[in-house]
Amino acid sequence: MVSYAPATVMDKLYWNELKLIISKQWKYFERIFGDKKRFQAVMDLINDRPDTHAKEIDSADVALYRRELSWLEGKVLS
Repeated sequence: MVSYAPATVMDKLYWNELKLIISKQWKYFERIFGDKKRFQAVMDLINDRPDTHAKEIDSADVALYRRELSWLEGKVLS
């Protein structure tokens, strides 16, 4: 069995993969994130970054992305 440090694991995962793992193991993460539907919506929005997918960048999209990423960061770091 191969073992990776947490930082290495995070470098290998995409947002959607991380969302699926956490959603499947929600009982371990519920106290961190609170509302599962909110968590999933945030992960979906973060995955659809405004600077990717060959679309124009809109300042409102960037602001929403930054807000949701800040929410996620605040939950993980608190």
